[in-house]
Amino acid sequence: MKITIEVPEQNGRELFEKCYQDGTTPAEVLGGFVADLVDGIGTRGSDERRLASEYYYRCGYYAEKETLTSWVLGNYGTEALEEIADNPEEALPGYYDNYCEYNADPESMTDALTGIVDYLEQIGKGAGRE
Repeated sequence: MKITIEVPEQNGRELFEKCYQDGTTPAEVLGGFVADLVDGIGTRGSDERRLASEYYYRCGYYAEKETLTSWVLGNYGTEALEEIADNPEEALPGYYDNYCEYNADPESMTDALTGIVDYLEQIGKGAGRE
């Protein structure tokens, strides 16, 4: 999957310089960080996974309020979100009821469906998906 990011020009230039000096590339460094953060393919090891996770949470990159989208992703995966988006009248109520059992302050069902559709569009599995 290709992900494009925007950084201030000076930061981008300095990242390229640092990577070049160290014999690597920004893609390798950032790809390695992502692998460690998600415990994915190409992880560098348990210490690196721990440090990537600590960095992520220390910078505040976590949800203060769990949405239905994040709850379904964590418990059932993207396929379940696609199921909900494809057939909301049938699939959404069951997932939503389970989500509400674990969340004291759940989002509304309308907001939940909007969040699912937005997420699927962001990962390229939106309305025109196959």
